[in-house]
Amino acid sequence: MHPSRATVQHPPTSWRRLLSVRDFAEARIRWCLGKGMVDFWYDIWCGDRPLEQVMGVSNPPHSLVAEFFTPHGWNVPRLKEWVLDFLVQQITSIHFSLDRDDVMDKGVALCSRCSCCQQGPETINHLFLHDAVAGEVWEYFFKVFGLLPFTAVSVAAMLFHWFFSHSQVSSTHVRVLVPLLVFQFIWKSRNKARFDACLITSSQVIFQIEELLGRMGKAHDFSLASFSGDRDCPWAAFGNSYGQPKAVVPVSWEKPSPGHLKLNTDASVLIGKAAGGGVLRDHDGRVISAYYKEFGDLGVLEAEAQALLEGLQMCAERETGALTVESDSKVLVQLVNSEAVSKWPVCTVLQDIRHLLHQMRAPLQHLFREANSVADALASLQVGGHCCYSSIESLPCRARGEARLDRLGDPRVRELQLRA
Repeated sequence: MHPSRATVQHPPTSWRRLLSVRDFAEARIRWCLGKGMVDFWYDIWCGDRPLEQVMGVSNPPHSLVAEFFTPHGWNVPRLKEWVLDFLVQQITSIHFSLDRDDVMDKGVALCSRCSCCQQGPETINHLFLHDAVAGEVWEYFFKVFGLLPFTAVSVAAMLFHWFFSHSQVSSTHVRVLVPLLVFQFIWKSRNKARFDACLITSSQVIFQIEELLGRMGKAHDFSLASFSGDRDCPWAAFGNSYGQPKAVVPVSWEKPSPGHLKLNTDASVLIGKAAGGGVLRDHDGRVISAYYKEFGDLGVLEAEAQALLEGLQMCAERETGALTVESDSKVLVQLVNSEAVSKWPVCTVLQDIRHLLHQMRAPLQHLFREANSVADALASLQVGGHCCYSSIESLPCRARGEARLDRLGDPRVRELQLRA
C-alpha cells in the first residue's frame, strides 16, 4: 500500500502530526525514476500531480514505473492500455536511463574498455580469464603442467582448478605459485598498457613469469616439495633441499647385450617450442641411426611421448631385432608401463607407443638424465625441421662427443640428496 493511502484507526500523536502535513508534503515531492521503483499511480513523477488524480481513477492496481519499461524503451502498447494518449506522449518524452550495472548486464560495453584487448568491458573475469592475452597465457601453462584445457567462470574457479589438480599439491607447491604469478603479471601488464600505452602480448607475460621462477630457483626459494609429482617441470631442477648433505655418484649409459639394440629418447621444451631427439645404438655403442624433430607447441609430457613415438616408428621401419628402449622421463615410463589412461591428446600417443612396444617386444626402462646425454644433446639442437643421422660422424658436435664418451663407458656425475 502506498503511504498516502494508509489509514490508522487510533493514530498516535506523532502520526496525527504527519497526517496534518501529508497533503502539503506530497504536493511538493518529485520522484527520480532510477530503476523505476516508483509507484505508477500515486507518486508524482510525470507532471505536478499523480496519475491517479489526472486520470480520475479510484483504487487503481498497484504498479511500478519499471513495469512499463523495456530494455529498448517505454512499453507504449501497455501505456495505452491504462492512460490517455496525451499522457502517453508526455510519459514517453521522459528519458528513462538504466543504471550502469543494468546496461552492462544487458551486454552493452561502457567506458570500462579492456586495456589489453580493447574489446569488451574490463571486468575481473574478462581481464584475468577470458581476454585473448590471458587465454594464451593460461593455455601455455596448462600444457607445461599437463593440465586439460579449462574455461573458468571465475577467478576462484581457476585457483581451485590449479590447487586441486594434483594430489601432492601443498601450500608451497609450484602449482599454487604459478596461477598467482599469472594474475600478478597480467595486472602489471594491464597497468602498463593503460598508463604507459605499452602493447601487451602473451609472450611477454609468459617470459616475465618464467624469468621470475628462474630467479626464485637460483635464490634457493624452492624445495623438493615444491615439485612433488612434477619432476618433469622445467623448473624442477631448482627444487633441491639446499643445506642438506649430498652424495655424488657416477652414472653411465649401459650398452645392450650382444645382438641387441638400444633406443634412447629425450625431449626439450623452450618457450613453448617442443622438440625431441633419439639415438639407436648396438652392443658396441656404435650409432645405427639418430634423429631430431620439432613438434610445435606442446607440453613437456606430450613432447617426451612424441619423441619416444618417433624413435619407435624409426625402429619399426628398420625392422630392428631385439630392442631395449630407455627414456629419462619417469612419468612417461610409468604411464606407458602401467597401462593407465591419460588425458587427451597424450592418450592417443600412448596407445601408439604401447602398440609398437608390444609389436617389437621391447621393454621400456627409465634411466637418469645424466646417462641420457646423447638424446638430450639431440633434443636441444633447436635447428628447425627434421634431421636424420646415420653414423656417429654425422652427429652434431656435442651429441658426437657424448656418444664417444658413452662408447668408452665414461660415467657422468649425478648428485643425490641424503636423508637426514
